[in-house]
Amino acid sequence: MTSLAVWAIASGVTVALLAGPCILAPGVARKMIAGFPRSKIPAWILCFIDVFWVAIIVASLQLGPRYDWVRPVAYILAPVLLIMIVMAMNELLAPRALGFLLLLLPSPIIDAARFHPSELRLVMTALCYVFVVIGIVWVLNPYMFRKMMAMWIKSDNTCRLMGTAHAVLAAVILALAFLVY
Repeated sequence: MTSLAVWAIASGVTVALLAGPCILAPGVARKMIAGFPRSKIPAWILCFIDVFWVAIIVASLQLGPRYDWVRPVAYILAPVLLIMIVMAMNELLAPRALGFLLLLLPSPIIDAARFHPSELRLVMTALCYVFVVIGIVWVLNPYMFRKMMAMWIKSDNTCRLMGTAHAVLAAVILALAFLVY
């Protein structure tokens, strides 16, 4: 199994898990989506993932002799940075953290897709570009999360329809993972 297949499976399963509540329990999903921007626990969990992922990246970079001191302290500064983010940016932190995660995700996926022989690798690459655009929007303007999700949570039928569309996307990604990648 190639690394692109692993990332496609992870992406497909994640999309399917997020689509499931929208299809099966749209009322509950609508409440969760509406409450997400101001929820603290998901924001802290997403921030934790983001900050330590960045620490791993910084610790593994070749920064040159001038900035070699940054690599060993990356893991020490990560908890400090996490506390500072949670304390200073608690307003709409969940969409910002989710957006930042969407900015971090494409790098390993595009690395995995880069040398794959199939032209269908471009499906995952295009998905990564969508992640980046949405991530930039949510980091810079977290109120856009509410505006974007408002059309999803208008009614139970709309929520169910969007969940079904995402379930189809998940099925396509999983089919590509198992049949092509």
